[in-house]
Amino acid sequence: MTILGRLAPLLLPVLAGCAAPTTAVQLVLTTTPDLCTPADLLAQVATVAVVVAAPGGLAGVTAPGPTEGGGTAADLDGDGVLEVLFQAPPLGGPELPILELGLAHNAGRELTFRVLGFPAGADLDPARAVAIGGVTATVAPGEVRRVGTPFNLRAAARPPKVVLALPPDGAADVPQNLRAVTVMLSTVVDAASAAAATRVLAPDGHALTLTTALDTLSYASAGGAAEQRSLLTLTLAEGLTLPGQYTIAVGPGIVSALGRRFDQDPATLAEDGFTSRFTAALTVGGGGHPCEMCTAGYECDAAETGCVPLLDCAAACAPAYVCDPAAAVCVEDCRTYGACDCDPQTGLCRGHAAPQ
Repeated sequence: MTILGRLAPLLLPVLAGCAAPTTAVQLVLTTTPDLCTPADLLAQVATVAVVVAAPGGLAGVTAPGPTEGGGTAADLDGDGVLEVLFQAPPLGGPELPILELGLAHNAGRELTFRVLGFPAGADLDPARAVAIGGVTATVAPGEVRRVGTPFNLRAAARPPKVVLALPPDGAADVPQNLRAVTVMLSTVVDAASAAAATRVLAPDGHALTLTTALDTLSYASAGGAAEQRSLLTLTLAEGLTLPGQYTIAVGPGIVSALGRRFDQDPATLAEDGFTSRFTAALTVGGGGHPCEMCTAGYECDAAETGCVPLLDCAAACAPAYVCDPAAAVCVEDCRTYGACDCDPQTGLCRGHAAPQ
């Protein structure tokens, strides 16, 4: 990794005849393999900016506009407190950089460093960032502290993948009259490509006849911005007629709204597909109401012809995602972004809620 020099001597005091002690933080940017690779991030990010904030405001920052440290003070998050934004030199080379900021007046204080990545030619509006990350750290006076800082592409900028499939992988005793399979994708995708690249296979390998419907879910990301993702419902023409194991197969071939191609495992060079398997609970006899066959985790469909999975993200979110039970959505684990008040136990931003 390379250090892109000091972004700015943040609030470095001017002392006549006296050299200020060296106090700095070095932000070591790292990606999460389950979300994106450094190469993929660097292919989309040309410019990086860092927003520095402190509880109650930064010492020495009293008004909006340019600061003596070379940044720009502004209330970027609308909370009535000024933050300072610094722009790093242009990125270059095959590795993520180490960003160094000098500290002085704010040494010894808990500071939040939010890192934003922008494509070439974009302005530094945080809402336009294609990559986000951050960390909270305290640097003692005279210390140069190196801090690992998660930094990953936002959902729309990554290849789409499955973050939840219902019935979940390994499920047994799935109702025989299952009428639908549900697949949640990591971002908004093209409906035609999703329909063409998604199948449900019977135990003998033949593809079940199904129709597809694509809905859009909205949620709050780990970086605080509103994000969207697709929910694909696969309605089966008939129930599960054969005993044994069924397979949900998704991708490759699905394309996101921004033209990214499906890849379940971004850490590999191949465009990996997704598979999940469940076992049907075949019953003997019958004659009762179809809804009577709906076991825990399922409900009767609107036409009362069979059972459909409840949208419950607690069943199994993909790695690097956690369940937001209030929104019933698998969201990015905030520990992979470090850009909010992150609960280290749940991986959810405190106060996290999906936007209305």
